[in-house]
Amino acid sequence: MCYKETNNISERYFWINERVTWSRAQNYCRVNYTDLVTIRNESENEVIKSKSQGTPFWIGLFNNPWKWSDGGNSTFRNWSVSNPDNYNHHEKCVEINYQGYRGNGGNRWNDADCNLQKSFFCNSSCGPSSQQYVPYKLTWSDAVNYCKVNCSSTLMTVENEAMSKNLSNCCPDSWIGLRHEYDNWNWSNSDPVTYTNWKRNFSCAVLQSDGSWNDSDCNALNPFLCYNETDNSSRSFVWINIRMTWSSAQNYCQVYYKDLASIRNENENNAAMEKTQNITSWIGLFNNPWKCSDRQVFTFQNWTLQQANIYQNSETCVKVTNNGDWKAIDCNTQEPFICSKTIMNATFISANSTWEEAMDYCRERNSDLISISSQVEQDAIAALVNTTNSPNVWLGLRQSRLFGFWFWIDEKPLSYENWVHGPPSQLPASSPCAAMSQQNNFSWINVSCSDTYSFICRYK
Repeated sequence: MCYKETNNISERYFWINERVTWSRAQNYCRVNYTDLVTIRNESENEVIKSKSQGTPFWIGLFNNPWKWSDGGNSTFRNWSVSNPDNYNHHEKCVEINYQGYRGNGGNRWNDADCNLQKSFFCNSSCGPSSQQYVPYKLTWSDAVNYCKVNCSSTLMTVENEAMSKNLSNCCPDSWIGLRHEYDNWNWSNSDPVTYTNWKRNFSCAVLQSDGSWNDSDCNALNPFLCYNETDNSSRSFVWINIRMTWSSAQNYCQVYYKDLASIRNENENNAAMEKTQNITSWIGLFNNPWKCSDRQVFTFQNWTLQQANIYQNSETCVKVTNNGDWKAIDCNTQEPFICSKTIMNATFISANSTWEEAMDYCRERNSDLISISSQVEQDAIAALVNTTNSPNVWLGLRQSRLFGFWFWIDEKPLSYENWVHGPPSQLPASSPCAAMSQQNNFSWINVSCSDTYSFICRYK
């Protein structure tokens, strides 16, 4: 995000003293503020320190190669000694621990497992600065309304070349307040147009990365700048020929693919067997009563003689033998294993879950709740849902409680919509999560996030 600094910088940071995973912290900030905090310099680091009360907390840096949740381009880092170290290959999110970490001194950053629970800091794009970069992609008219309603401001007015160049460095391809009406160009705050920097002409203006402006269709979706007047499902298998315990194999598959292989029929069993080169390997079935690692319904089985009834009093997992039969053995035995992945990169999960539980499930498996960007995708997902008995299926679509607009949690623009009764009100509602409704011809409905439905994950 892009700001002009003021003495009231701390007023745009909000410490949330509730311990949650990094993904849930990101979702909370996007719904209730703007995003997880981005830190651009030592001054901001110190301001946040003063508000944190000394407890460890999440910031918006993640994923190694590191990037900020809000898309900001800050290169400032404040790592503790020997960090980031990606310990055990699971540390993809960043915490700040002002009490120190592993004896390396306080006031430093550490990479950590994203599933740990910590407090966190949110950013508000409408802080007390003279300009605010808002990363949401909206139409020009919606951007004007956003600035007016949420920031008591208007879209940015650009007065000279220096200002244009400065804005382009931080906030390229963003709406500014210039629009063509009645054969004239006008600023949205009614200022006279005394300076222009056109590349070519259309109806609404965007600022480009080289500082020049481009006119754009006003219905295009872009981030934008606000201005204050004052400073105040078909599946395939991947065989991993590394001997691991069942739990380690499960974790490996969930990180790098989808999950350990769940086998639904004899054809899939034969396909899995062909991958293993006649070497016994883990599959996703575990424990008695038997269940699948990816929560799929367990119906097909192919046990060796009497194997399904042994190990009643121990933790038991399943491997497929060199002749295709299944054998139950101790889960701590080290074996090669088989991962499953989906050719279409979208998988239906039948387990009824709340919206946040569904989000957590997908993100723990290197995926996200499904987003839909076109009629083609809508039809494909509808066809997948049509093969199930689920009346409603979660989508990765949420409403901002603070600002009222809807957004995809995987950060794709909301360029396509298919609501049952047209778009919901932009006023924050008591039903701020979206689902696909099979009984409404697969159109979308807004419902309570605490309802429990099946869901679809799209793998990255």
